[in-house]
Amino acid sequence: MNSDLDLRDNLRFPGRSVVKLARELGFIPSAIPRGRVVLTPEQVLSGVERLWSQDDRIIDAFEQAFADYIGVPHAVGVGSAKAGLAMLLRAMGAQPGQGVIVAGYNVPEVPAVLKALGMRVLAADIDPTNYNIAPTQVVRYAKQAEFLIITHLYGNPAPLNVLMDIAHAYGLKVLEDCAQALGAGFDGKRLGAHGNPCIFSFGMMKNPTALGGGMVTTPDPNIARGIRDQRAGGKALSGTEMARKLLSGVLLSAGTSPVVFPWLFPGLKVMERGASDLVYRALKSRPAQWEQGILDLDALDLGMHPAQAAIGLAGLGHVDRLTGARQRMVRALKTALQGNEGIGLPGEVPGARPAWTNFVVTVDNRQVVKKRMLDCGFDTTWGYLAAIDRIAHAGQCPNARRMEQKNLYLPVGATRNTGIIERMADCLVQAVRDGKA
Repeated sequence: MNSDLDLRDNLRFPGRSVVKLARELGFIPSAIPRGRVVLTPEQVLSGVERLWSQDDRIIDAFEQAFADYIGVPHAVGVGSAKAGLAMLLRAMGAQPGQGVIVAGYNVPEVPAVLKALGMRVLAADIDPTNYNIAPTQVVRYAKQAEFLIITHLYGNPAPLNVLMDIAHAYGLKVLEDCAQALGAGFDGKRLGAHGNPCIFSFGMMKNPTALGGGMVTTPDPNIARGIRDQRAGGKALSGTEMARKLLSGVLLSAGTSPVVFPWLFPGLKVMERGASDLVYRALKSRPAQWEQGILDLDALDLGMHPAQAAIGLAGLGHVDRLTGARQRMVRALKTALQGNEGIGLPGEVPGARPAWTNFVVTVDNRQVVKKRMLDCGFDTTWGYLAAIDRIAHAGQCPNARRMEQKNLYLPVGATRNTGIIERMADCLVQAVRDGKA
């Protein structure tokens, strides 16, 4: 049975969920948030128990469980993916002045970290069919670089085999940005298990969330030791800071739930109609200078808080179930949208098994489309990624710039109901037609 609920077991009424029945009877309005913050009671209680704990054994337990899940010998918990990237590059021997090839459509924090390390950012344009770094563009800058960062954008694997062949041919050191790709696979293995150091993120909307923090995985014990040594000399969140994060997480988890969000939606709709990026700007926690490629590495938390480790450990067992649900919803949505003019769908390279942490399409007249989707009860967004060639040392990325202007996130992770997915597809098709009128 299809259901868009997480609270399944204790909300059943003769074979159907109470909330679903109430929605069908019109007692609860229908609206879908741009994303769900999935925070289970077990995760909340595990976090509360360790808010002011100094016991790092839970971090060790999370690291071991995560390494086992990925299929690698070493995993190191870190304060954030940004901190993990900086520490990983140092542990891999990165030096100021060296070149790093990165995807031209990216989070601004990546080039900001590289520039803070004194490295040269070489922005390689993306493949417009799957939004990941284009192998031909990697070749273009390979002779100027010592490192290659392979980002698996939105949880959709990049052509890892092709990119690794290029890296070997040019002697590039490779690391993978799997911040959005936990649960994804390539050529029969989980991403993270292909022999390269990798970075994962546990931000608010990630699967699983740990309300922040990240993980670096590696087959190399020397790299793992180098990251641990750096982490030992850095700071982590205080108990009070962690308590604030936990409270925010609980509120967002409730606010994006199928029971609460429909009642909040009318107010959000009014705000979004007044300024289409108002909610994004209100929720954005990124300092403005990061978008300009400026970041102070000394201000980053290097260590993971025990509460984050406890929350992440409690959520790790749900990753495959939630990933499978998103994969089913994406398959249904792609089938419904296939062949509709004016809607660009992300492709998949051979051997890829996407996690679809986000499902992003491209459309023209994006603001018109977004407002029409709001009228249908679907909250969409265009996210926080950018064409980073503006702040890179080298690179021209026309495909990334087009992506920046045309991308639209569809909320496939906020429902498990294929009927809602079909309605979403119908609304999007009509919205795109309206945008052309």
